[in-house]
Amino acid sequence: MTSFVQPEFPRVHGGAIRFAGVLERAQTALGQLRKPAGMASALIAGGLAAVIVVAEQVVSAWTDGHLLVAWIAMWVIVFSLLAIFSDAIRAWPQQWQTRMQARRQAARMRAADERTWSAAVADPRLMAELDNALLRAQRDAEEKGQPVPHWQFAGQRARAASRTHLG
Repeated sequence: MTSFVQPEFPRVHGGAIRFAGVLERAQTALGQLRKPAGMASALIAGGLAAVIVVAEQVVSAWTDGHLLVAWIAMWVIVFSLLAIFSDAIRAWPQQWQTRMQARRQAARMRAADERTWSAAVADPRLMAELDNALLRAQRDAEEKGQPVPHWQFAGQRARAASRTHLG
């Protein structure tokens, strides 16, 4: 008599499931670290670890009789420094995030200006519109007594115009 065996084997390897779990937890941890509070905690933890390492090196060089006093002194210094700089430690991530947002915004504006300039070089109507906008802005600034706006592509425009007249 013939019989067929159909064993049930898992379709996914157990190690792959564990690895996917590890990756998911790592992504969650990185997401928490990218938040301002997470960044501040990481900075505090890193600074505290550095102070502890230095203190341990100093304390290990001393004699055993002064060990307890040295550890008490070290922790008093650590906590007093944390108390003194706590406002700065809390404010730093927000300041850093604000600076990064300003840089990203400036990069987006530069990229948009470069795209507009590329289109204006190819289209004389758009170039004329940009000229009119610049003249209006300069006239308005002169009427209000403000500094005249600077056009970052002025040097490129002269080169582009000389290429079209020469070619």
